[in-house]
Amino acid sequence: MLDPAYSCGITEVNKEELLNKNKGDFKELFLNRHSVRQFSDMPVDYEKVRAAVKLAMKAPSACNRQTAKVYFIRDKEKNKK
Repeated sequence: MLDPAYSCGITEVNKEELLNKNKGDFKELFLNRHSVRQFSDMPVDYEKVRAAVKLAMKAPSACNRQTAKVYFIRDKEKNKK
């Protein structure tokens, strides 16, 4: 739990809250997006990541620069770094 005196505009949201709030509605998901730093040890399906990146590439970027890079690392030792 964050100390409100030191939150600096940070809102604490957990995975369950986020999933329950949006219930699969992608419009709501994108309108209420947050950076969630709650990870699991479950492996991620490469095809799901690929599909998400493909969708994200259609999002507007500053001056249409499209400068995003995605790194999909499966090596647990590299992920620790």
